[in-house]
Amino acid sequence: MYIFRFIKQHTPNNTNKFIEICGCRISNSTKSGNIKKYNFMNILTCYTDMYYFKMYLFHILIFKKINQNWLISAINEINKVNSQISRLSLDIKYIRIKHQMGISIYNQHSKIFPQFKNLHRGENIYLIATGPTSLYCPHNKQNICIGVNHSFLNKNVILKYWFAIDYEVNKNILDELKSEKFIKFFGQCCSAPYDHYYKYRPKNEVYHFPDYIIECMPNAVKFYFDHPSKEINRDIETQALPDLGSCVFPAAYFALYTGCSRLLLVGCDCSANGYFNKQPLSNRFSANLLISSWEIFKRYVEVFYPNVEIISVNPIGLKGMFRDVYTASFLAEHPEIDRNSVEILNDEGEIQ
Repeated sequence: MYIFRFIKQHTPNNTNKFIEICGCRISNSTKSGNIKKYNFMNILTCYTDMYYFKMYLFHILIFKKINQNWLISAINEINKVNSQISRLSLDIKYIRIKHQMGISIYNQHSKIFPQFKNLHRGENIYLIATGPTSLYCPHNKQNICIGVNHSFLNKNVILKYWFAIDYEVNKNILDELKSEKFIKFFGQCCSAPYDHYYKYRPKNEVYHFPDYIIECMPNAVKFYFDHPSKEINRDIETQALPDLGSCVFPAAYFALYTGCSRLLLVGCDCSANGYFNKQPLSNRFSANLLISSWEIFKRYVEVFYPNVEIISVNPIGLKGMFRDVYTASFLAEHPEIDRNSVEILNDEGEIQ
């Protein structure tokens, strides 16, 4: 006969432990999952699970304590649920805003753009940006030119259309802009949350054109652009125009929409050589961003507009990306370029 014996039993669901003295069981403990129970001679009983620890004396509850690990886990789970609810609420709000903006874009774009669809089918269109090489643009007054930002101040060109999306860049030239007869396209951002903030952070600068500016400008219409954007929406009558880091991209896509056969890029220098009017570069300028965006545009044209030829006039940063041509006036000031090894664009838009 054993004086003292410890017994441990395992079953598929439980683990039981017993202590016997002279064949009399004085304590036993049971563990089943998260539940533990300990009994000493039916006098003292302890019970614990994932929620509580309880102690009984002669089956009377004398102590009770919340399991802190469970409480912490419960709080963490509640916080996770609250976070998911918050994200879901933001997602629903974002979807609602996008839906409302989609209606606004459709109503506005279907009203202003159809009149220009294929209006210049088979023609050359010059896209005039503000790099220094825009000073060497061909002087033919019959050229169809789309300008951006300060380009209309370049007296070498006569614009038919003009695009801008950045009020801060153009706020000092609005009075001069009013006297111009070309059609002016003013962009407003439609991407949440930018369409509600309207401003850069933290400088508090206005990002795009408020309605009152557009409404008091002659020959002016409002369009919506998507920012930030790395894709180009195909149908500008129902969708936003792409930003891709510069207002030249909404203008370029509009040119494709008008049915041009050639799009000639003038002043799209994509380099840190400043602007044609000697103004300093914006601190937001990034040549690499613009070059990568033109690569996106190039792939898009190759797929959806394979009949349109893109030409870089006096290229700097875009050299080698599209077909490169040079004007005689630019070559005259750059003798390092071999005239016999490049194509030359004359004032009539013909490539020699």
